[in-house]
Amino acid sequence: MISIPVNRLNRVLLICFIGALTLLFNGCKKGSFDLFEDPSKGALPEIDLLGATVDVYDVTLTANVKSEGKAPVDYMGFFYSPDNPMPDDKSSQILLNGLKGMFSYTIYDLDPDTVYYIRAFAKNDYGYVYSKQTLKVRTSRVVAPCSYTQNTIINHTGTHTFDEFDMSTHEGFGYWELTLNDYFTGWNYYFKFNRIPPGTGEYTVVNDVSGWTDKCVEVYFVSNMLQSWSIDPGTKVYVTKNGDGSLKIEFCDLQYTNNSGKASFKGHVLFKP
Repeated sequence: MISIPVNRLNRVLLICFIGALTLLFNGCKKGSFDLFEDPSKGALPEIDLLGATVDVYDVTLTANVKSEGKAPVDYMGFFYSPDNPMPDDKSSQILLNGLKGMFSYTIYDLDPDTVYYIRAFAKNDYGYVYSKQTLKVRTSRVVAPCSYTQNTIINHTGTHTFDEFDMSTHEGFGYWELTLNDYFTGWNYYFKFNRIPPGTGEYTVVNDVSGWTDKCVEVYFVSNMLQSWSIDPGTKVYVTKNGDGSLKIEFCDLQYTNNSGKASFKGHVLFKP
């Protein structure tokens, strides 16, 4: 059996004690493991939803990533929903590249006259965090700047009120078309939408709906002598979807060219697909 002198043993014990104290104090340094501290504390980012500004059917959102947490922010953005007061990852979302600080985003072409609930979020390696704030906004109603009798169309030949008309809709080739066939005059009116079927909103008149991502409509009409006129692009057609599923189409001062020059095309049509 090997014996250790008492003085030497005391020195060994002293060295071990000093080493233990060193490890203990180093272990208390910031960022090191501490049995008395939750390691997940402060790991997630911090984000605030600051505001929302409504411009007709567009909503501009602003938020602020106050802190990245214990890892860089991978991405952040907004959740929004018309029916969930606390939007989450099952809702519609705007996803942006990660960064720290204030950021904004505009959501375009939302449904008119609709309440949306909005919440901001951020994500890093430790997971998601939602803003404590949620916002509730309402987009504007569709209001045509004119009023005409239901099922009336006005063109260069006068005012035509439809007591009866054929209505056919066609889905295909990336568009949805409404055809109004006037029994009495033999004239046909066509509204070709790039939404299938069209919903509430303002549609811009174009000469060809193919490839368009914005809400747009091509409008033209054909006489009983097979002469046709196309509506000039750039003006608006106003569509409102009613509670019973019917659609109201209003057009206030569309323009086209006939033999006498420019002429107006106006009216109000109500139909149920």
